[in-house]
Amino acid sequence: MKTPVSRALSVLLMLVVVGTASAGCGGEVSFTTASLSDATMCLGVDSEAKPLNPTDEFGVNTPEIFCSVKLSNAPDDTEISSEWIYVKGEVEGVEDYVIDTVPLTAEGTQYLRFSLSRPTDGWPVGEYELNLYVDGKKKVTVPFTVSRTGTATGPGGASLSEATMTLSADSMSRPLEPTSIFKADAPEIICSVLVSNASAGTELLSEWYYVSGEWQGVTNRLIGTIPVDVQGTQYAALSLTIPAEGWPAGQYQVKLYLNGALQDAVPFEVESAPISAVTAMSVDADYNPINPTSAFPVGVEKVYCVVYLRDVPASSKLLVEWYDVGSAVHRFINKNTEMTVQTSEKPTWASMSGGTGGWKAGSYAVVLSLNGERVLIVPFTVG
Repeated sequence: MKTPVSRALSVLLMLVVVGTASAGCGGEVSFTTASLSDATMCLGVDSEAKPLNPTDEFGVNTPEIFCSVKLSNAPDDTEISSEWIYVKGEVEGVEDYVIDTVPLTAEGTQYLRFSLSRPTDGWPVGEYELNLYVDGKKKVTVPFTVSRTGTATGPGGASLSEATMTLSADSMSRPLEPTSIFKADAPEIICSVLVSNASAGTELLSEWYYVSGEWQGVTNRLIGTIPVDVQGTQYAALSLTIPAEGWPAGQYQVKLYLNGALQDAVPFEVESAPISAVTAMSVDADYNPINPTSAFPVGVEKVYCVVYLRDVPASSKLLVEWYDVGSAVHRFINKNTEMTVQTSEKPTWASMSGGTGGWKAGSYAVVLSLNGERVLIVPFTVG
């Protein structure tokens, strides 16, 4: 089992530097007129590699750390090298660790961009520096820090900090039950964030992504956006409520923007539910779904529901009911024979025929009950 320190150390070993500049060819010179100036740590760069949202303090979830630097009077084939160093911090016993070095060639007078993308486990807290070299000689050292309360400065001087996933928030939108792991039946998932120095009309936007997990064939899907207007210094609580079928287990992420500029990305996780299900066109010999889908063509003869049982008592009773939910009053269609089930690696399944001519166009739902208690609703459409 990884400790926080070992996880942080593994982050250092996995960091990858992305350097960009104009194309050129490698070469060595004994003297150069090239110089570097205006080296700036920032949250982004524009199309000319000039800095956007300068800062020297980043949060553990900052999506990408940038450095913009101006190169002047460089002959052809001038080599510019970046050296990213973890100086010291929460990784015990690790100091002045060279994360990576990247050489590139450039010429003339232009801005250059260097960057590091956030590793999976977030940035280790501590002090860092970026060394920049011209033809092998160190010219610039730019220090920066990563902290758990790192502030991201957005357009107009507004900033975000203390982005925290939580189960609930108080009347001031401050987190009450912070966590990064939620249950599949959590009624609401909340991201609380402190906004500072926002001018009137500043928009705080959250984008919610399902990154990966049990949702078959789905990665990095946008599942919701929430814009709010903020002003001054205040906490804001942004949230999504549970979908009808529950939260799919897996990895998620909330991206936070101020007036369209990305400021932070906060990961969280949803645990596997004791029971989950998908609808499908058919099942194979091991009861796995064939062509899982929630949208079926008109006239399909049968709709299958594949059920996964991960943590249920032995001899539990599973009831599968089918409903037409296309109108305000939901109409019961039919039910399958109640099954005796238990936790198993192998799924179970039920199906329902659409009758003469197959399923008609409309909105439907499979309702699953375990030991007499409704536990899951799986919606699907025919059309």
